[in-house]
Amino acid sequence: MVIQKRWLLIIILFLSFEVKQFLDEFGIELKTRSPHYAQGNPLGEVAVGIIKRILRKTKSSKEFNIALLEYRNTPVKDLEYSPSQLLNSRLMRTKIPVSEKLLIPKLAKNLEKQFKRKKYNVAKNYNKNVKFRQNFVIGQKIRIKNITSNIWLPGEIVNFCNSPRSYIVKDANDNVYRRNSRFLRKNLCSPLKPNNENNKITKNTKLRNGKVY
Repeated sequence: MVIQKRWLLIIILFLSFEVKQFLDEFGIELKTRSPHYAQGNPLGEVAVGIIKRILRKTKSSKEFNIALLEYRNTPVKDLEYSPSQLLNSRLMRTKIPVSEKLLIPKLAKNLEKQFKRKKYNVAKNYNKNVKFRQNFVIGQKIRIKNITSNIWLPGEIVNFCNSPRSYIVKDANDNVYRRNSRFLRKNLCSPLKPNNENNKITKNTKLRNGKVY
């Protein structure tokens, strides 16, 4: 069933209102990630990746359900328990023969300690190659990465967002949008002309790995 754009917009606005009401009622602060920055939602991206891998390896809905069941019975990395044990306090019965004793409900213990250890290990491995990311100030002249062409275009910091390293920026054509600092750089080269001239590389443009910055 094809939903027309105007009805889809109404549905999105309605759901957004309901979500806002729910968040206000329970005192939850909603923080959204910057566009084109999938790393800002790591758990969601990992979940999507897992489902995609399962879909590629299965040929029917029956095989998909079996694979999903096996995934839910597989222990999570750096934890002693599987998703099924975390949710239902027991393993689910599958096609693989298993002792009846292992299917008896058992409450998961020491989860807080295990989650802290897992979080520490993830941060430790990530910080091995991490690089310091610079901060910007309002009104600062910068370069903004064009997502489509991978060319760095002139712009300016307009405001901050409530998410870490997220800014409201304005380009040379006065278009305002939100970007993560990953797509922003200090303005180190001569300004480029707006409009169609933005996509041209001039003699004064500095290059890094073949890309404008």
